[in-house]
Amino acid sequence: MNNILFVICMAITLVGTMETTYQICKLIVLDASARGLKHPRLWGFTCNKWK
Repeated sequence: MNNILFVICMAITLVGTMETTYQICKLIVLDASARGLKHPRLWGFTCNKWK
């Protein structure tokens, strides 16, 4: 029973971490484009390299 609960909790944690990372990268791209920086998707890509 404890193993099943552990697997469920780890799956929820993994999905939450991936979603949070995705949202932060999207915010970086949005911020870069709003500031008028060249190649705003490049800033989002560099965010992906650091995760």
